[in-house]
Amino acid sequence: MGGCAFAAVVADPAVHPWIRDYCLVHNCLGCLSAHSRVAHAGVPVDHRTLNNRLPRRQHRLLHRSAPPVTPPQNHVPPMAQQTIEAHRPGAEIYTGDDLCRQKAIDLLEELNLPRGLLPIENVEEIGINRQTGFVWLRQKKALNYPFRKAGRLVSYGAEVTGFVEDRRMRRVTGVKSREMLIWIPLGEFFVNPKDTTKITFRTPAGLSKTYPASAFELEEQGNQRLLT
Repeated sequence: MGGCAFAAVVADPAVHPWIRDYCLVHNCLGCLSAHSRVAHAGVPVDHRTLNNRLPRRQHRLLHRSAPPVTPPQNHVPPMAQQTIEAHRPGAEIYTGDDLCRQKAIDLLEELNLPRGLLPIENVEEIGINRQTGFVWLRQKKALNYPFRKAGRLVSYGAEVTGFVEDRRMRRVTGVKSREMLIWIPLGEFFVNPKDTTKITFRTPAGLSKTYPASAFELEEQGNQRLLT
């Protein structure tokens, strides 16, 4: 039997909601094709027209895991660079690893977000435009950080950007979470003001998962980072 032909990315809004939700719940992420087309039993199927009639058992049998996909480590999308330059005028800009790391922690604390949410290192620059809410940070190279209490490996690119407000960071770029064999981009994370003990992460496609906020608090000792 043929299986899924492409590596998976859930950020494609064209993926049919049933396939997206079912596959995510059942860790069948190879079926969330970034190309909006997969091969089930050797027959191409367009996720935009796929209905709910595909039997779940058949779907499980036809699934084949995609090979591991590693995100590019130091590639900065041109769009991110353009956005930074557009928000640079009037921004607070800091340089130097120690100062930038402290400013990142201070910013998270100011936003009422877990202080360990940005475990950056070898930071070259951090910028905060308080008028627009845009922030960015640049590291010498990307790093993968294991949030062990949440059971998640998260990739922070050489450049991370986003718009911040109280208890929320949205339109995030440069951050991905490892799911099975693939990396899934994260577009937003926020703490619900009605339950500040939880933090929710959401993909650009709208999929979300919630964890205890304490799993992302700053580790005072014994930070172990997986650098790539």
